[in-house]
Amino acid sequence: MLPHRVVRGALTPLRQIRTIRTSARTLSAAPPPLRPTFTTPAPLPTSSSDPLDDPTKPLPPTDLPIEDYASPLMHTASSIGTFFRYAVYSSVGLVGLTLGAFAGVHLWVEHVELARPPQLVGDPHHWDEELEGWSGGHRGGGTDPRLGLRARMAVRSAWIGQSWGGGIAVSPTSGSPPSSSSNTNNGGGGGGTMIGSAPRSTAPGESGREVGDAGWQMAEGYLVYALTRAAQKGIALGFTSTSSSPSTSIDRAAVELESRLAGVRERIGGRYKLEEARAGWERVYYALSASPSSTDDGWTHRERIRATRRLGEIAARLAGLEPEGSHDRQVEQDRAIGWFMGGLLPALTDAVGSTAALEDVTTKHAGPKASFFAFWSRSHPSPSSPISEISKLALLVNQAASLPSIDPATARTILTSLSSLETLLARSRLLPSASEIQRASLTLSNALHLSPPFLSPPPLLSSLSLSPPPPSLPWSSPQWVSPTLAQLVLLTRTSILTTHLSEVLLASPSLSSSSRPEPEALQRLQGAINDCDVIVSALSASPLLAPTTGLARAWFPSSERRDLQIVARNVVRDAKLTGAMAARLTAFVHERGCGSLSKGKKGRKGMGKGMEWCGGDASAEAFYAKAMEFSREQEGGDGGSGFKEAERGFRRAQKAVLEAEKGVAK
Repeated sequence: MLPHRVVRGALTPLRQIRTIRTSARTLSAAPPPLRPTFTTPAPLPTSSSDPLDDPTKPLPPTDLPIEDYASPLMHTASSIGTFFRYAVYSSVGLVGLTLGAFAGVHLWVEHVELARPPQLVGDPHHWDEELEGWSGGHRGGGTDPRLGLRARMAVRSAWIGQSWGGGIAVSPTSGSPPSSSSNTNNGGGGGGTMIGSAPRSTAPGESGREVGDAGWQMAEGYLVYALTRAAQKGIALGFTSTSSSPSTSIDRAAVELESRLAGVRERIGGRYKLEEARAGWERVYYALSASPSSTDDGWTHRERIRATRRLGEIAARLAGLEPEGSHDRQVEQDRAIGWFMGGLLPALTDAVGSTAALEDVTTKHAGPKASFFAFWSRSHPSPSSPISEISKLALLVNQAASLPSIDPATARTILTSLSSLETLLARSRLLPSASEIQRASLTLSNALHLSPPFLSPPPLLSSLSLSPPPPSLPWSSPQWVSPTLAQLVLLTRTSILTTHLSEVLLASPSLSSSSRPEPEALQRLQGAINDCDVIVSALSASPLLAPTTGLARAWFPSSERRDLQIVARNVVRDAKLTGAMAARLTAFVHERGCGSLSKGKKGRKGMGKGMEWCGGDASAEAFYAKAMEFSREQEGGDGGSGFKEAERGFRRAQKAVLEAEKGVAK
């Protein structure tokens, strides 16, 4: 048994070797297995004692979630801080921008709007006096440095309110602002009603109501504050807070501020404001009368005439608030005429060189002594009527015309007052007195046209246009600009007086030199229309008012011509107003003055001898069209009501012409 077992035991390894070899051959013939690209980790062994596996057991304190409340709070605080920072930066920027704009506006008003160009200094015609001074006009423009910072800012703010406006203050007793024509110095050339016609509705400022313009009200408040601050610094009229006696010379800054305040109150209108304006102009007049005028180149003399004219115009407006035919109305009219006489008689007497013509007229109606009894003089007027002095005034005007020795600025001021006086007389139905003053004023104006101050050197006006200055004279030289503007101003005054005289002749035929007043009136009106055409055409095409391009820019630099532009624009405005009124009046005469003679089939052929002047509806149509042309381009002023009135007349005359043509055809 043993050998068998040994043999089997010995054969077993051989069998294993044979099996291994067979397996090796099999393995070598089969392809190698692919290796996995990834392996999945075996799950970790879990312990049945882990509390996370048991939802019934609470979590330990160390495994609870942590809630962070500081992070949202810091985010909110950061957002608030950013917003606050931006708000502060924006506020500082807005305040800085506002202060910069405020300072810029005041600097612009001080150095541009209220500035006076140097070429007006030494001008014999004193065109700078035609511009409003705001406490610094006598110093070359701007505001007076003596007023201090606050007062100067108040003066500039008053100018801004008056010039740029401040909106409309709604009030049950106020109305809309009146047109600018009510404040012109053309003697009513563009507004009003014809003599003898029914009065039309007046503007709010002329009917006892105050004009609700916030800009004017703001200007009034600032000027009152500026005058109060100026008085504290010793800048006032008459007695000052720093002296116990009147000053030897008047403070021109105080005169300018008082004049601006009175002018603003005139614009606001209403009985109360007009009374305040009258008190202000009285203070100015009495201060000027008490001041010597030997060293001011006639400024005090001219300012007295202007003050009396404004006082007369205010009294005339107050008379219009009284009932027709009442005693108070007559008192105010006499007071108005007295103020005009009190300013004109001394001026003309000085020009003529005679004192016999006064005969205490100035002490009766206006004078420096009345400053102590201003209220008493207003309540108890002089029993002598100033109408008796009209002939004396007309005589002085004719004497001044025969000896034209008045300087140009004073002559211009006198003619303006004479125009306002004759307008008041005509509206007061004092037609003979109005005609007397108008004829004398026309004589003076025509004489001044030929006087040396207005002709040396000769004005550069030719063929309805202004010629450029010669090479030897710059555009800013007063020797070139002043005579030209002076001639045009005189021509404007002549047209105004001629138009008013024609209206008076038509209203009172007995004052005419012929049997019928129409021929003389129409001839005068045609001359006024032609003169207004010359003025408007000459200045509108001149470098004074032309755009600053090409040659105009070379002649008139925009930074230096602004003040002369103001004078030229005022002249053009007055010429347009006067031309429109003259054309409407001419058309009215042709339309209504011919009666029924021009409406038949024979037309003009059926008119008798002496009616050759009547042009009928065809002439009326042409002159109404001319009035529309004058009124169309006006800025404010009479461009509204005047244009509509002329348009209605044009349509009426056109309709009558068409009907007449149809009747002739039949």
